[in-house]
Amino acid sequence: QDILRGPDGHGRTAIELRQRYEVHKGAELEQGFQRGRTAYNRVNDETGLDRPSLAALARLYGQSEKWDDLLSVYESEEQVVTNDDERAALYFKMGDLLRTHLGNPERAVARLGETIGFEPKHSKARESLEEMMEGPVRREAIRLLRPIYEAERNFEQILKCDEIVAEELDDSHERAEVLRHA
Repeated sequence: QDILRGPDGHGRTAIELRQRYEVHKGAELEQGFQRGRTAYNRVNDETGLDRPSLAALARLYGQSEKWDDLLSVYESEEQVVTNDDERAALYFKMGDLLRTHLGNPERAVARLGETIGFEPKHSKARESLEEMMEGPVRREAIRLLRPIYEAERNFEQILKCDEIVAEELDDSHERAEVLRHA
């Protein structure tokens, strides 16, 4: 390891100096984050919800990985979206955040369902729901996706849905019945 001289003249390893720098930078970032959050909240409190302020606050929370706070900003944004495309995009961001960072599949599947309710061909929402067909909210994901697959006459995906439902059934006769109708 390289030995570097600190301001006090004592030797420091490069690793020790980097660790001290990272701690210092982390404290600076946290202070900057707190000041930024206070400023954005003050603007929103004084002038009402404002899309540019909410977007800036969302960036701040996303960069600092404050996922619960980011979700709160998205929930506030619901009040200022003006059309279905924006609403679908917002609901997808909420569902994705709930799924990937907050570990809340029940709320995630609901938000993703709202997304495809506004925009049935929303590819990222559909991909997320398809991934969720393998997890604890599989039945809800299937309930949301199957009608879309039926409307598209996507028999491969319909069969996949039926196979997943059949796997969960205890009764072999019920399982056979589900697969027979597939």
